[in-house]
Amino acid sequence: MNTRIRLIHRDTLSCEPILRRMPDGNLLCVSQCGDVFEPAPGNRVYAFLSQDNGESWRRIGSVYPETGEAVYVTEVMVLDGVVSAFLQVHNGRFLN
Repeated sequence: MNTRIRLIHRDTLSCEPILRRMPDGNLLCVSQCGDVFEPAPGNRVYAFLSQDNGESWRRIGSVYPETGEAVYVTEVMVLDGVVSAFLQVHNGRFLN
């Protein structure tokens, strides 16, 4: 078995990526990033795109506006050409 690992984001915490194939064949990866632990007020959700089947990646940007609140992604759906990301916005602590 041949295993290849490609780094997409390594500046900060990056966890629980969700990978989806887009209608045009490109790959979309949506992941919680930011801060150095979780939960944390600095956690954000970023989207990354690969146009070469995962060989290289570029960051598209933040999925949710930077409001100072923590953001977490639970699911990403691609249906009829529309991408929907299901997010949880919270204060970055365990009890909210």
